[in-house]
Amino acid sequence: MKKLKSKREYPLCSWSEKRAVYPPPNSALKRETIMPNDSSIVAIETIFRGLAVKLDAHRKRLLENPDDPEALHKFRVSIRKIKSIIDAFKAFLSPDWHALHRRNLSHLMAETNEKRDRDVLLTKMPFYRSLLPKKMQKGLTPLQKLLLKKKEISDRVVLSLVENELLRQEIASLPKPEMKSSLTKEVTNQPIVITAMQIVEKRASTIVKKGKRLDAQSGEEEYHKLRIQYKKIRYTLEVMQPLIEREKYDEIMRLTKKMQTILGDFHDYQVQKTLLLSLGSDPLLQKRKTKKVIALLIVEIDKLEEEQEELFRKNFIKMKRYKKRAKRLFGVHSN
Repeated sequence: MKKLKSKREYPLCSWSEKRAVYPPPNSALKRETIMPNDSSIVAIETIFRGLAVKLDAHRKRLLENPDDPEALHKFRVSIRKIKSIIDAFKAFLSPDWHALHRRNLSHLMAETNEKRDRDVLLTKMPFYRSLLPKKMQKGLTPLQKLLLKKKEISDRVVLSLVENELLRQEIASLPKPEMKSSLTKEVTNQPIVITAMQIVEKRASTIVKKGKRLDAQSGEEEYHKLRIQYKKIRYTLEVMQPLIEREKYDEIMRLTKKMQTILGDFHDYQVQKTLLLSLGSDPLLQKRKTKKVIALLIVEIDKLEEEQEELFRKNFIKMKRYKKRAKRLFGVHSN
């Protein structure tokens, strides 16, 4: 696919006139890995620097491979992870700096959300065809053609996104986070291993509390909120990996990823039903046979959603000790 330059502009929320400069790569004075006894401030800068470098690498990969769904996925995850980690360290960050970067990252994420949802539906089309009677499977062809048409347009939007100035400035400024002026030396010098334990404990506690409240009568939004919490703790664990014993890390990540996948599939089914309903009014999908096939597909997706919800409740029983395991990850104890 030919790379297209777009004149579309992305608004800068607030920036200094002085252009930020990329941190020097492989600087001898700046390690790429955090250590347990690093002060929290030093560790935060190290973590943000590493996240910015990875985001830039995913940006370049997507620019070179705009048709690669994996490249788009990793680019989106990279932005989402940075946003989550900024929230994790909110207590250390200047309120203005935190609000600005969170707003900018949310803006960048929004540009890829619709494309991601359509691409997932397009990718699952063979599976969805298999759910239908053979004589009705061809009825999904107009839907597939529509999705491919919309994909071509959204690919151009993504190309303009990875080249826009807001993204470049985010990558450049993230390695130099602004800290709260009111922080005491005791807080800034606290070893990152203690700070990491406190953040993970809090996020694990939130997961257990929210999960216990869910049942068959819970709304879709409540499941979605819990799914976000699993993402947040996973991203936190990933950046804190150097502080955790391998065996303990692997164990808690297996549990986290499993529950995140279950809730992710559950969420995708919800999104795809909504997407199919919204696409139903498109002129390309007005034939009676096509409308009938899409209606039947929505019924089948509904069944899959119910199965996934039940799978979540069965597996969440294993999460009762999740908070306790989170406490033991770092080998230290909070007061």
